[in-house]
Amino acid sequence: MSKSALIEVARAKGEAAQYTLWATLRDGSGTVRDARQAKRVAENRAVESSPIGTALRAGRRFAAAISALPAADRGRLSEVEAIVARLVSILDERLEGT
Repeated sequence: MSKSALIEVARAKGEAAQYTLWATLRDGSGTVRDARQAKRVAENRAVESSPIGTALRAGRRFAAAISALPAADRGRLSEVEAIVARLVSILDERLEGT
């Protein structure tokens, strides 16, 4: 394993991510590029499983669903507007609390 690959293992965030990366690269067939890609995947998984990651995924899905609404559903947009207003209110509360 190259020195650069070992550095990527050491830089991985968290012991679990380091171990996973080490297991991927220890046979010597992995490259630094492979190490960096595996590290990004492991770190993204950690972020996506956090509460903020869950909220971000839900927000992205909500935005995509609103963008895809057919014109026939416009009658219920006031309900969507109320949900958005509530989300903005919650976000404001969280931002003020930090």
